[in-house]
Amino acid sequence: MAAIADADLHAFVDGELSGRALDAVRRHLAADEAAAARVMRWRMEREALRASLAGVAAEPVPLRLRVARIEPGLTRRREERRQFLFALGFIAGFLLGLGVAAGVVLAPRLF
Repeated sequence: MAAIADADLHAFVDGELSGRALDAVRRHLAADEAAAARVMRWRMEREALRASLAGVAAEPVPLRLRVARIEPGLTRRREERRQFLFALGFIAGFLLGLGVAAGVVLAPRLF
């Protein structure tokens, strides 16, 4: 790992690094006081957010927001929309064909 980007530092704060990447970030933080201070600030912010939202995070997901209840409704609406668009396309094609046929039949009589 050549250059240490903020994304690497965020991954470090989130505990998502391992192996060489983790070692490289640790070496970088030991050598760069400004980066180490940013990481410390991010850790403190992370912990403050976790503490302030702990009650909400512990709440059960409301029944109306559970994916198992939402997904069938979405699938049904997609299918209904697909059927509606198919019918609309069929009707539009039929009317267009009817108009062309009428034009072919009536055009010679008009001139």
